[in-house]
Amino acid sequence: GEILSLVGGALLGWPFLLLPIQILYINLITDGLPALALALNNRHHNIMGRTPRTESQLFTPHDLRWLAEVSILTAISTLGAFAIGWSTHDVSLARTLAFLVIAVAQQYIFFDIIAGDRSMFSTHVLKNRWVLIPVGVMGLQILFAQTNVFQTVFQITIPHFTPLLQSIAVVSMMLVIAELRKRFAKHWFYK
Repeated sequence: GEILSLVGGALLGWPFLLLPIQILYINLITDGLPALALALNNRHHNIMGRTPRTESQLFTPHDLRWLAEVSILTAISTLGAFAIGWSTHDVSLARTLAFLVIAVAQQYIFFDIIAGDRSMFSTHVLKNRWVLIPVGVMGLQILFAQTNVFQTVFQITIPHFTPLLQSIAVVSMMLVIAELRKRFAKHWFYK
């Protein structure tokens, strides 16, 4: 999703969506901490009820469909947030919104993975102590947007309420689509 958004922004002729320091932060913190939480997470709720895997491939068609979905939605969300900021002709605001949205998108993906084929709002997910890590990462994003030191280091600005709200609405479509997938298209994504 990150690669698709960066390539998509370049194809649209926009300036770089994210600066190198922002990409480094996303790769280390917003991707790394949730990956650590996934590694420490309990086994999947239905692991013993599944038939053993017989495929020799690393990714099944179900996995590839899910990966394509979240990658495309991450790219659309990031590009949408950048476009909201770019419409004001303020590249700093556009990058700030893209930076915040791509970080939040990674946390939504974490919740999707933790939930498996269940709703992200199920008690199974809400009782999991590891969900505090992505919640903390999202809190860190809010702190970054409000603190002068982080604004200088990451070259971001305090986003205005309306573009921030619009960007959050755009990235939240990932939650809605994931819930619709789990409700109506389980057979396409889950074995």
